[in-house]
Amino acid sequence: ANKGTSLAPRLTVVNSDELLALWLTAHIGGWVGRRKVAKPQHKPCFQWKVEGNACVELTRALLPYLVLKKARAELLLYAWENRQPMEFRRAGAMPSLIEMRQSYIDQMHGLNRKGVPV
Repeated sequence: ANKGTSLAPRLTVVNSDELLALWLTAHIGGWVGRRKVAKPQHKPCFQWKVEGNACVELTRALLPYLVLKKARAELLLYAWENRQPMEFRRAGAMPSLIEMRQSYIDQMHGLNRKGVPV
């Protein structure tokens, strides 16, 4: 119930150089995974992820240097700093809290859309 309104910040870097992912893990934390190769001619691909408080702290540190993803980073920080715990009653979480979280999710989805920004 209310799974779709979870606020769990996550930052992912995908690259074909495993050393980059390992360096990020050694210096920042997080974890490294190998992504499935879609086509035989593609290089192996690695992803590094950091989540939760570590993601928020990294985003805060990177914010002054961001250009293309600055709006996403600002929304992430705003949503995280203004989050409220989900207090469940018998009927579920408070509707106003679900609506607030869904608003953040919808805004982020809009920023993540491919193509020309609206």
